[in-house]
Amino acid sequence: MRILQRLGARSPVVIMVLTAITNGIILGSQQRLLVLAAGFVLLCLLPGFLLTRALRVERVCSSELETVALMCGLGFSALILGTLGLHYLPGPLTPSHFLVFFDALILLLIVLTSRQAGASPATRSQSRFHLIVVALILLASFFRLANLGYSDFQGDEARAMLMGAGAIRGEDSILFLHRKGPAEILVPTAFYALDGTTSELIARLPFALANLAGLLSVCLLAQRLFPDRRIVAFGTLAVAAVDGYLIAFSRIVQYQSLVILMTALSAWCAYVWFETRTPSLLSLSGLFLSIGTLAHYEAILVTPFIAWLIVTRARQDSWTVGQWVQGSIGPVLTFLLVAGFFYGPFILHPHFKLTAEYLTSERIGGSLLYNNLGDFFWRATFYNSTYYVILLILSVVMLTVWEVEKIPHSRPAGFALAAVCFIGLATAAFFPDVPVVGDLNLAILPFFTVLGLVLASPRTSTEVKAVLLWFGVSSLALFFLTRKPKNHGYLLSMPWAILVGVVLSRGAVALSKRFKRPGVREHLQRAALAGGSLLVFLFAYYEYIVFVRHRPNFLLDYPEARPALYASVHGDELPRVGFFGFPHRSGLKAAGALQSQGVIQGSYHANAEPLITSWYTRKMAWCPGSADFYLITTPIQDSEPMPVEVVREEHDLLARVWSGGEVVLGIYSQQPAEAVTQYDFREVESLFDASTGVDAWLWALRSPVPQQDVDASLGGVARVLGYDAPRRVTAGERLPLMLYWQPTDTIDHHYNVFVHVEVPGGRIWAQSDGTPGCGSEPTTDWEPAATIVDGHSLSLDPLTPPGEYPLLVGLYDPMTGERLPVTGGNANPYGNAVVLGTVEVIAPPSAHGEEDRL
Repeated sequence: MRILQRLGARSPVVIMVLTAITNGIILGSQQRLLVLAAGFVLLCLLPGFLLTRALRVERVCSSELETVALMCGLGFSALILGTLGLHYLPGPLTPSHFLVFFDALILLLIVLTSRQAGASPATRSQSRFHLIVVALILLASFFRLANLGYSDFQGDEARAMLMGAGAIRGEDSILFLHRKGPAEILVPTAFYALDGTTSELIARLPFALANLAGLLSVCLLAQRLFPDRRIVAFGTLAVAAVDGYLIAFSRIVQYQSLVILMTALSAWCAYVWFETRTPSLLSLSGLFLSIGTLAHYEAILVTPFIAWLIVTRARQDSWTVGQWVQGSIGPVLTFLLVAGFFYGPFILHPHFKLTAEYLTSERIGGSLLYNNLGDFFWRATFYNSTYYVILLILSVVMLTVWEVEKIPHSRPAGFALAAVCFIGLATAAFFPDVPVVGDLNLAILPFFTVLGLVLASPRTSTEVKAVLLWFGVSSLALFFLTRKPKNHGYLLSMPWAILVGVVLSRGAVALSKRFKRPGVREHLQRAALAGGSLLVFLFAYYEYIVFVRHRPNFLLDYPEARPALYASVHGDELPRVGFFGFPHRSGLKAAGALQSQGVIQGSYHANAEPLITSWYTRKMAWCPGSADFYLITTPIQDSEPMPVEVVREEHDLLARVWSGGEVVLGIYSQQPAEAVTQYDFREVESLFDASTGVDAWLWALRSPVPQQDVDASLGGVARVLGYDAPRRVTAGERLPLMLYWQPTDTIDHHYNVFVHVEVPGGRIWAQSDGTPGCGSEPTTDWEPAATIVDGHSLSLDPLTPPGEYPLLVGLYDPMTGERLPVTGGNANPYGNAVVLGTVEVIAPPSAHGEEDRL
């Protein structure tokens, strides 16, 4: 960092040379990981570095580590906002869009910073502090980076990647179809667009790096809050480094790591403003907070920390109304402008109504109060060892005892009240029916009382109160005010880690005061260090067997895979839902590779979640009723109902996929198979990664998006919104097709759908007729305004002459054969079919010239 600062300060040419090098790599390299590295430098690190200089944040940094953390935060901010702005441009995204925009941004920042001096921010030597922090970051890196690309995408990851593919190819409204902020889509989209293909490692790596930057930021926040007790910072970082929630979410394409980074930096800026009264820092805090909300709304839960500091500063400095306005206008405007860049059009989009209904009814719920204590404890002791969670709980208890002890004239009553409240919380967690009175759940009262008791203490420091408010308000929201918080308990990890650091520091101070003899004190310090190291190892080994080791698989082989050392309160029973970051390989990439090579074509059904399989099958039709191919993964993590044994009995096994000496995928065929082909996962993995273009079909999204739009209405009861189909097919092979219907009224009559490849008025060369959705979506079940996804697989006659053929679709009465009339721009001349477009039929290759296949 210091070398880069000096070079950047003395010679802007160096930054320009770096920019040129990264441009060249992106445009010329075929190595996906090298393109990612160059892209990360160009889109994130260089803008972040130059922005730290342009905003002069080095002036308030006490160490180079703080400058690095701010550089990472500003770099990710530039990446997210830049990609969002480029997405708003009409049409597809190309590498040129990113290169032109970020090159121009870097050039502008070079001009703005060219006259600034490059002074080092460090005011004193902190080499020992830096060494310990770097060592702990390296420990955290192992859990976040080891085997990062091993697992298949999970459902939410696949959704983000599919929506990213849609954004790249020019689906202008696709971000507004998401139920949360766009950052988890924008970050992988940028690197996806630069290369044109992607992989699990490429997509996840930026989030893992953001997670590590977040750990560094929360450590530096703890150092700022308690500068005279570095054990607080070390304890905070050590606890966060082995936090199971933080590890899990660092290993997937999801928003959590971005929320961690941005909220930690927002809190850091707010506290440094509190110390130094530098006005720009409060605006910078608002910027980081707004970027956090672009990741997820819940980033806003850091605001109690910030608000407490602002109110405290205003009281201490006796602010006037004018000072209140002057102090708040910068951060408020920054937040509104940046967050509004997305949320303004998002709220105005018609789909927002569905998002609002989901958030209010499904997640927050309709009741006034809830009790999620037991569910949180269950999940937390699965992602972490029970010992780790007990340490967190005991730390809060100890901190409460110490703070209550400071309350003058009411210690006995305070201790008694706190004890009753903690007993009440334990009771509510393990016996959830006890605090229910009528229709009202009173589990909130003990927690609210304890929090209020500590905050009311006049001798509790401003810093402790700020962290407690961050922790307490987040806990209130998750435990008692939200119907389904699920794994959002990760939000507590950062303030909770700081509180643990505070308790460890106070414990060390108390022991030093009690044992004042130098020799005894040194022995105690060594013993404490050894004990702490053993605890960290105990916690860390659990995370290793859960997230890094994949044989045996902790989740899929539970409880046998759990060592006896780690006792579990919930026994052998797994939490009901919500498994993220756990290693899992299904072999579906092999199916995608076979599809890209033409070995399997047409339609499929799988025993894995459709959202996941749609990413890996790319351009095959989903057909649960009568598919051409059936994909059976073993073992299965995110399952889809399918009669596995029936499939195995009634269909021929076409291929097996092996990984680590085990069969992970069986591919069964509707047609007879002459022999079973064996595939090694490692041999086909790269083939799939090379086929991950942005033309994947988006039928599995909550709001499906057709690749081709259609303007057609049938009988006044339904519309064809669009379709997905290959533009070229070989005679004798299968043509997959996905139709997107939208009922405009209730349909009380059963209609069949027909799809034809035919010469107008002449021969039909391929067709599919039957109940929509391969028999699973009869028209009588269609609900008005819903999007019905209807998969088909057409077998093209081997004698079909090469040429362009219309692709026709419509609805008809199976009893009479009468078709529904068609109106609109895609109606055929007879008004009884929809012309989707044309498909090019090519002649099959000759036997001696047939292309090599997998």
